[in-house]
Amino acid sequence: MYRKRPILNMAIRTAVTITTINPFMNLIANAAGKTKRAETKRTPIVGIITEIAKPTGRWKYLILWFIKSKERRYSEIKAFLGDIPQCSHTKQLRELETDGLINRKIYREVTPRVEYSLTTKGEEFIPIIDLMEEFGRKFGEQVD
Repeated sequence: MYRKRPILNMAIRTAVTITTINPFMNLIANAAGKTKRAETKRTPIVGIITEIAKPTGRWKYLILWFIKSKERRYSEIKAFLGDIPQCSHTKQLRELETDGLINRKIYREVTPRVEYSLTTKGEEFIPIIDLMEEFGRKFGEQVD
């Protein structure tokens, strides 16, 4: 029925249109900032959903994992991600920057360069990525 992609992504998109059908979908939509309701009830699950929803994207977790050890140049990230459209990883980097997970530093030199590094918030997110990596190593072949 649905592709095996992160269910949260699908839930947020769906929640925007069917918020009246399911209260849980309404909660997800509110947490992701996708509705215009004046009141959003803040519960622990809302905080979890909001933070997990931020780095969704095909390449964002890989980008965060790649720059966790040191600052990386744009060209290094591009080479690491391989043959994906330039607009895709540029968009992912901008969204990570907007979410406050990475810093973008532009060097105004004769040959301009851009370096990306983790923010404090991004560094706090790394243990979650490490757990996902460990889970993948242990159970990667078993997960459908």
